[in-house]
Amino acid sequence: MGPFPEVANPKVKSANATQNFNDINTWAEWLKMDGHPGNYVSRGFGVKLRSMDGMPAEWTAIMRDRYPRELADARGYILGAK
Repeated sequence: MGPFPEVANPKVKSANATQNFNDINTWAEWLKMDGHPGNYVSRGFGVKLRSMDGMPAEWTAIMRDRYPRELADARGYILGAK
């Protein structure tokens, strides 16, 4: 979701936005729930940030530990830099 005046303005390259997500799914294979009736719900929410400085400390720590190159140059990684 975003403010209509920003979304409708062609001069705005990246409008402010929030996101909500709900999805009801059948059991994923990794849950190993074969033969058990039911479903699971995925939920998510968020807000667009202008920099990674706004990301939660736990996320930053995980990225620093597991993906240091990607964290160091996230834009380059997204754009396909080697």
